[in-house]
Amino acid sequence: MKTRKQPILVRVGPTLALVVASLCAVACSTPDAITPAPESDTRASGPNAAGIGSVTLSLTTGPGLNVTALNWAISGPYAYSGNANIGDAQSFEFVVGGVNAGNGYTITLSGTDSQNDPCTGTSAPFNVIAGATTYTEVSVTCLEPTDATLAANVTTGAVAVEAGVTVVVLPPLQCPGITSLSSSPAEIVDFVGQTSALAVTTTNANATISWTVSPTAVGGVAGGATVANPSAASTTLTCSTPGQYQVTVSLGLPDSGECGGLPYTSMSALINCEDICGGASLGTECGDAGQICNGIGNCMTPSFSVVRVAMVDGGALGAGAGTVSIEHRSLAGALLGTITLPAAASDGGSPQPFTLTGDGIAEGDLTLSVAGHHLAVAGYQAAAGTASIQTSAVAREVATIATDGGVTTMAFPSGVLAGGGVLSTVTLDGNEFWTNGTAVDGGIWYLQGGAADPVASVSSPVLTRWLRISGSQLYTGLAQDAPGLFQVGTGLPTTSAGVSLASLPGYAIQDAGGTPSPYGFVFLNVNGVQTLYVADDRKVSPGGLSKWTLSGGTWTQAWSVFYPGSDGGAAGGFRGLTGYATGSTVTLMATSGLVVSTLGATPPDQLVLIVDNGGPPPTPVVLATAPANTTYRGIAISPF
Repeated sequence: MKTRKQPILVRVGPTLALVVASLCAVACSTPDAITPAPESDTRASGPNAAGIGSVTLSLTTGPGLNVTALNWAISGPYAYSGNANIGDAQSFEFVVGGVNAGNGYTITLSGTDSQNDPCTGTSAPFNVIAGATTYTEVSVTCLEPTDATLAANVTTGAVAVEAGVTVVVLPPLQCPGITSLSSSPAEIVDFVGQTSALAVTTTNANATISWTVSPTAVGGVAGGATVANPSAASTTLTCSTPGQYQVTVSLGLPDSGECGGLPYTSMSALINCEDICGGASLGTECGDAGQICNGIGNCMTPSFSVVRVAMVDGGALGAGAGTVSIEHRSLAGALLGTITLPAAASDGGSPQPFTLTGDGIAEGDLTLSVAGHHLAVAGYQAAAGTASIQTSAVAREVATIATDGGVTTMAFPSGVLAGGGVLSTVTLDGNEFWTNGTAVDGGIWYLQGGAADPVASVSSPVLTRWLRISGSQLYTGLAQDAPGLFQVGTGLPTTSAGVSLASLPGYAIQDAGGTPSPYGFVFLNVNGVQTLYVADDRKVSPGGLSKWTLSGGTWTQAWSVFYPGSDGGAAGGFRGLTGYATGSTVTLMATSGLVVSTLGATPPDQLVLIVDNGGPPPTPVVLATAPANTTYRGIAISPF
């Protein structure tokens, strides 16, 4: 069978050209200007007033093939010919001197490879003009056997004619082209340590590479993304400003432009730079003005979610099962959306009905998971409107709300926390929970996979309040002797073995305002200072919202402020509380702490913003008011 061999000639050097030097005057025919041919040659004789020059011929063969002999012939106004014995060398170069100026030259190359197969190539016509450069092409064909019926295996290379430089035998001319462009990752979420690896592969290793990024200014900041080495085939992109950037790689021509205008010399990719969070804690500034890190690597506009309870018939709040909604609000108090938890009976699966009592002021605590992807709240598996739900006949459960708004419920085993209220729940990732209640078997329970274990039981007259996880440690508040804030065991206990409650040193059991009544509380690191904020529903100092700082292992109170009163009346305390620190500024959102007898008042309950700049006690600012016959309970930073 007749076969056709792949070309043996490849392009070499920084150019892709067969180059004949521009001619100098006759007077420059010094030994340096005319270099004798290294092998036998014949050439035309006689002076040429237009000048003479030299031609250098370079040859490189393909891998595994050798051109053992090369014949060259320059024909036109003057004829030049010769041969070179290359042997088994992979590259060879020689110089032909005395090429006279003239028009209509061609160059013919012929030779054999190491298998004695013929290879031939003839250039298109070109002119040799003093001081000028022209371009032509040379085709090199290697066939086995030589047969005119076979399609020619012709590869095309460029021939540049310019006096005094080089003639290069080329493989098929491969104009610069991009075969692939990669960026990994295409989304940068950590400006501190993450870069995007850029890489381009091309058809021509000698093509020049140029990386550019646009837009070059984002949000008024120049150079929002930069390329480490804009002329390398492999490099990295680093972001300094959030935004979406178009990274473009372009190839420059290594042959003075004979391939200009061909496709695939430019290619682009999009890289999204989200934020500068990395491992930064919740509240760290990032992105656009006012944005913060959410603690899990993303930049967000801060907002909060709050539990709102209403009766199914819209009537006054009472002991029956009320509907539960999660309001999503901005820091300015604007309602961004509402998620209504299921309130009707279900045929099984998840979610099951989830309700809270209308008058259970200690119920409905809302927390953000440590992983930052879920909200969690504890309640009852009963349909809205059920007359009495704090009974052993009704299962207690926890509900989680994911970042996409999806709701999932998980019930406690029958009888657990039965016969009393269910108050608070905290979770690492939406799969395991620590929950407490007021029943005889109350205290704190660990729930995972539908199984529950007691962590701290109420065998003594102690009633736990709301729970928090901070620094991988479980904490709780107590409402009875001895009231206050306590560390629950060590770490995150899953059984009651060895678990005891240790009061926070310095947090007063008794103070000038009487017995502490803590509900929500937040541990924050404020510029390296461990700081604690506590929501207390007392109407006398130091109730309300109090600030504490840790020094020498003891907590010391800095100040307390009060809820201004929903109807302009007496100041009050708080129950729901969440917040974050941004530098030396702490932003807190709270819910007012009205007593049962005022739940039907107009307006009944409010959301409050408190901003602590480290100076005098801040003034609480009312953001929103609950509609009549509804009430706000727990509050948390939104994961949405």
